Amino acid sequence: MKKIYSIIIIVSLAFFSCDNANRHSAHEHDEHEEEALHDHDHDHDEDHDEHHDEDHEGHSHDGEIYFSEHQMEKIEFAVEPCVVGPFGQVIKVTGRVSSLPSGSRTITSLTEGIVSFSSNNIVEGSKVSAGQVLFYIDNSSMSDNNLRVRFVEAKNEYNRAKTEYERKKALANEDIVSERELLAAETEYLNAEVVYNNMRNNFSSGRQDVTSPISGHIEHMAISNGQYVNAGETLFSIVSDKSLSVRAEGPARYAKDIA
Repeated sequence: MKKIYSIIIIVSLAFFSCDNANRHSAHEHDEHEEEALHDHDHDHDEDHDEHHDEDHEGHSHDGEIYFSEHQMEKIEFAVEPCVVGPFGQVIKVTGRVSSLPSGSRTITSLTEGIVSFSSNNIVEGSKVSAGQVLFYIDNSSMSDNNLRVRFVEAKNEYNRAKTEYERKKALANEDIVSERELLAAETEYLNAEVVYNNMRNNFSSGRQDVTSPISGHIEHMAISNGQYVNAGETLFSIVSDKSLSVRAEGPARYAKDIA
């Protein structure tokens, strides 16, 4: 009876050992198949990248740089558009923007009177255009050198001198008036015409219309609204935007690098 139990135990152990051996062998076989499959996929990816690189090289253009996906995964990669910018040494200096002589105008008063601004926007730095009226200089309320009175006087003198010249010109054709008298009448007429045209163009309303001779910005204001000015007095200056210069002063140690 004891022999039978021993045989049964030995047989059971043998079966248990065989089953474990079979399971261990199957597990090693599965791991081997997974490693083989992984190696095959890795080789396939490398072959695909190399094949893709070869295809791209076959279609590349001069000056073109190609980056494969495999290369992008290994390093930090980014693409940005090219822009134009400063390149080189920077020398910090102080400078001043000024106008060229051809781009600056100083306006003076042609008569005495009271300054009146055309608008509230006439200040230093204001943008103006050529021909724009900026100020009025009015002396119509003054008893001396009144522009309105002077304009009327110039107009009357012009009409008188013109009539006298035409009369003497007709008499000269009949040899009633000498050539000398005719020449004197003509000179008087021409002088009166110049004065009248000047008054008509500048002071027909009894005041001076101060306009900007060029387009640009008001650089300096020498007068204020309601101020009295004399003839020939500076009113303001204008700088053109098209004629500017920059003067920079840098350290002497950078003299060789200025170029």
